[in-house]
Amino acid sequence: MIIKERLYPIKAKKLEVLRRRLKKNHEKAQMIELEYAKVLAGYRGELSLNYFLSFLPQDQYYIFHDLRLPSLQNEYFFQMDILLLSKHFFLIIEVKNLAGSVTYDPSNQQLIQFHNEKEIVYKDPFLQVQRQKQQLYSWIEKANLTNLPPISTLVILSNPQTLIKENSHTNQKIIRPDKLTSKIAEYERIYKHELLTEKELKKLCRHLMKGHIDEDYNVLEKFELTADHLIPGVHCPKCSSLPMYRKRYSWICLRCKYEDNEVYMPSLQDFYFLYGSSINNPQLRSFLDIPSRHRAKRILKSLNLTCIGSKKATSYILPFNN
Repeated sequence: MIIKERLYPIKAKKLEVLRRRLKKNHEKAQMIELEYAKVLAGYRGELSLNYFLSFLPQDQYYIFHDLRLPSLQNEYFFQMDILLLSKHFFLIIEVKNLAGSVTYDPSNQQLIQFHNEKEIVYKDPFLQVQRQKQQLYSWIEKANLTNLPPISTLVILSNPQTLIKENSHTNQKIIRPDKLTSKIAEYERIYKHELLTEKELKKLCRHLMKGHIDEDYNVLEKFELTADHLIPGVHCPKCSSLPMYRKRYSWICLRCKYEDNEVYMPSLQDFYFLYGSSINNPQLRSFLDIPSRHRAKRILKSLNLTCIGSKKATSYILPFNN
C-alpha cells in the first residue's frame, strides 16, 4: 500500500520557471540546465521502480516515496527515496539513475560514473543509506515500539543500460530494478518473525507522515540570482514565449499568435515558484511588466484573492500549491 505518493519534484517546477525566465546567454544557464537534468533523471529513475513495486502484496507492505524527516541529531533533514515497511523488516532504497558505467571505490568512499568520455564522482551511496538507517532508527524509537524490526538498505541503479563494474563491495547491495522483488523475497526468508502488529505499523505510518516536511528550495538563492537576471512579462501558455504583447483588452503572443484576455495566471504561478505565495501591487507590476498600478489592481481584484493588510500595504495570497 502506498502511504506517500511520488510527486513531480518541486525543484523541477522551480527550475522550469527559471529556465523560461532567465535572460538569454546568462553565464549560469549551463549550470541550471545541468541541475534540471539531474533532478529529472532522479525523478525518472524512481518512477521506473513503480512497475516492480506493484508486484508486492498491498496488504503486507507500506511504501513511502521521498519521505523527508528532520534529524534528531542536528538541525538538518534526511530524505529517503523509497522507504518500505512491513511487520518483519524495514527497507531503505536509494535510487541512482546513471548512464554509462559505474564503479564503486570503497577506499575513497565514492561512486564513479564513466559516461561520454567523462568521469563523474558521486558521494558514497552506501554511506548515505547507512546514515539514513541510523537516523530512521532514532526517529521510530519515538513511536515507542516494543520490538523494533531490522532495517535493511539497498542501492538500485535504475538505468537498465548501465554497466555495473562489480567487486566484492557491490555485488550484494547494488542491484538493478528487476532484482528488487527477489531481493525482498530474500529478506522475507531471513526475517520470518512478525515484530509489529498491524496496529503498531499503522501508528508508525501516521507518525512518519506527520513528521514529513517538504524541502524549501529557493531556486534564486541557490544560483545567486535576482530579479535583474530574469525576463519580466506574461509568458505564453502555449509556446512559453516571453513576453506577450498587451493590446487593448487582450494579450497576444508574437511567436505563435495565441491570444487571450486572462492569460496571466500561469505567469503568476511563475512568481509563486520564485518568490512565494504573497504578492502586492508593485511586485505584480514589476514581474508582469505592467506599467499601470490601476491595471495591476484590477487584475488582483478580479482573482478574488485573500488579502492581508490595507491600502498601500495590501498583499494578496496566490491560490497555488506545490
